[in-house]
Amino acid sequence: MDLIEDVSVIDTAEVAEADIGSGRESGEWPDPDLDPHFWLDPLRLAWAGHQVADALAELDPDQAAYYRERAEALDDELVELDHEYDEALTSCAGDTVVTSHEAFGYLAARYNLNQVGISGVDPEIEPSPARLREVTSVVEDTDVRTIFFEVNTSKRVAERLADELGVETDVLDPMERPADADYMTVMRNNLDALARGLVCAA
Repeated sequence: MDLIEDVSVIDTAEVAEADIGSGRESGEWPDPDLDPHFWLDPLRLAWAGHQVADALAELDPDQAAYYRERAEALDDELVELDHEYDEALTSCAGDTVVTSHEAFGYLAARYNLNQVGISGVDPEIEPSPARLREVTSVVEDTDVRTIFFEVNTSKRVAERLADELGVETDVLDPMERPADADYMTVMRNNLDALARGLVCAA
């Protein structure tokens, strides 16, 4: 925790780098310097919650028990969410998630999915023709049924590619900006979209 002009800043970036559980068999996680979206992995977010609680307890010792109790409650909710994801995504026809940009690497690694981004981590960078050909090959070779685009970003390229390939589109939310819905609601909406797109058994 750093103190900047009397404002406490809690850096949870190390959560993105830590080995906190099994993911892909290869054990490879996204590079946190390139993909900051660790919060899309419920277990990493749970650990971040404990980090925040410990830092708040240091700043406000009289309320330390309260902060840690709240972190434990959040942990329980996130573990349950992780179980929901694990159960829903265990028996699916596909495991390749084609997204308009690569914001879902931590989620994919946690649940043994393969993320293929039309663009890289930066959604503002237009994909090259070569990249579009690569993604087209992936969709055709792996029988992808759905191409996902994200809220708050242009869906033009994803929709055009989906139309050309005769597949569906759906929405995933990387939670990069404030929204009306809370974290649990958005994550469950994402899970529903993934279950539809990957044709998962109910």
